[in-house]
Amino acid sequence: MSTTTGPIRYTPGPWRIDSTDPSKRRVVSKTRCVATITVDDVVTYGERNANAHLIALAPELAEALRQCAEHLEVTGGGNDGCLRTACALLAKLDGVA
Repeated sequence: MSTTTGPIRYTPGPWRIDSTDPSKRRVVSKTRCVATITVDDVVTYGERNANAHLIALAPELAEALRQCAEHLEVTGGGNDGCLRTACALLAKLDGVA
């Protein structure tokens, strides 16, 4: 089971929240805006902020998952289901699945 499926295609991290506009949260990298999260009739300010934080952490979460999966693969630790799930998520992230 391979934990590396290809080159990273998303905007490299770190990403951070730019909160200069009170009506929206922008998630930005060093070079560009990655996402803009706004408030509407369905999304509350609290949900918007939580979504922005989750999106901003995506590159770090992806790297942590990749490192954990590689560790499980090398050491044989954990259970196969956990490793399969991690590899399946990494394949989705890499656009393979």
